[in-house]
Amino acid sequence: MSTLNLNNANALYYGDTQAQKLYKGSELLYPELNTDPYYNDVLLYLKGDDFTDSSPNPKTVNLSTGSIINTSIKKYGSGSFDFRNGNSFLSINNANLWLNNFLSLTIEFWYYCTLHSSDTGILQFDGTLSYQNMWRFYDSAQLNYLGNSSPQRIFITNRPLNTWIHCAIIHDNGAYRYYQNGILQGGANPSAIPTVGLLRIGTYGSDYPSRGFIDSFRITEAIRYTSDFNPETDTYLAY
Repeated sequence: MSTLNLNNANALYYGDTQAQKLYKGSELLYPELNTDPYYNDVLLYLKGDDFTDSSPNPKTVNLSTGSIINTSIKKYGSGSFDFRNGNSFLSINNANLWLNNFLSLTIEFWYYCTLHSSDTGILQFDGTLSYQNMWRFYDSAQLNYLGNSSPQRIFITNRPLNTWIHCAIIHDNGAYRYYQNGILQGGANPSAIPTVGLLRIGTYGSDYPSRGFIDSFRITEAIRYTSDFNPETDTYLAY
């Protein structure tokens, strides 16, 4: 006899068949699953539960010394990436992530900051260790983009300590927009796009760490957000 099996928060099975809806008579007990309309466009998806890529075409994730999964502080799932120790970061060297390949990208993640600093690296698209094509938080009220010239500053409402915030960077045909907690903060224009790529997450260069935790890091080859949105329901990161 087949039995119901709720094997995780998002998958209900009846025997070996995944149930999309479950009724008791006319009463809907288990609603239709939320499905990400951009799932097939996801290029990289690091959930934070481990160091594997959960995108449709998984890529190899390289770990620096001291890379840690923290199971106590997390937004979703069982863990997050802990970048507090100053020498940990993730890198992906894959031609399918070279920034010059794309006109449209959504780069997003949940971030838990533990220390305000003028050099808080977040991510970098670059083929070298030079300080170019990267994003950093600066103190508590700026997000800086560094292309091949002086920093371009996006002034943000606030970057609180010790709480999760959702960060979304939209790359739209050579220009950037930044949303924090679903609210547009500003934009920047890159002076150059690297022709090769080595994506680093949790730092820029090799020595400016994120000073906190990153969870649910995802890159999508599409513009997911064109106006303000609700990061808890509109991102599909919780599923």
